[in-house]
Amino acid sequence: MPDDEAQKASALLLSITRSAGIVAHSVHAKTINIHQTATPAGGEDRAEAARGYFAPELARIIARQIYVLGRIAPNFISTSVGKSPPGDSWPSLKPSHPILYPNTVEFQNLSAADATSLIEFYDSLQDVADTVNGWIDTHQTTTDFNAWNFLMQKVQNNLRVGQSAVRRFCPDKPYSAIMPAAGTLLQEAERAISGAQSALKAHLTRHGAT
Repeated sequence: MPDDEAQKASALLLSITRSAGIVAHSVHAKTINIHQTATPAGGEDRAEAARGYFAPELARIIARQIYVLGRIAPNFISTSVGKSPPGDSWPSLKPSHPILYPNTVEFQNLSAADATSLIEFYDSLQDVADTVNGWIDTHQTTTDFNAWNFLMQKVQNNLRVGQSAVRRFCPDKPYSAIMPAAGTLLQEAERAISGAQSALKAHLTRHGAT
């Protein structure tokens, strides 16, 4: 996100949080630490409705990141053993971005903990996007296993942060409505993370590292 756009987003979020009785301690281009001074009457009902409002968007973006990590792992494995990667390009691995967060007024109805959870996830997501966009701009080769490992670690971290948000917003959300056997978002995210960790462990074993 360009600096001016990031500053505008931060200013908007600060305005929203203040109007909801939330005090911002520090505002940066990407990270905002907040706490709520009081819970207004009927606030929990509004907070629950707000969680329901943001949950589908969160689920969509998490599902995309699960898919992305599932594509990164085989590219890392292939390049780790000196073979040509499957052919995924950097643009094909760009994360999806939120449309509703943080610009809609429903954000002000979230509890401080819920708002912070979304902020942390989308901040981490932007970090992944910045990495991918940087490699597109610099024509980073897709045959470098170090690049795949670096991205794999970032996406794993993003999914870990995302799992915390999913637990708050939609813990029982299925990964896919047309593939019930895939389980929930949380279960599928854990499988993707486990697969990536196994790939890295095998790489370290091949190279005699511990």
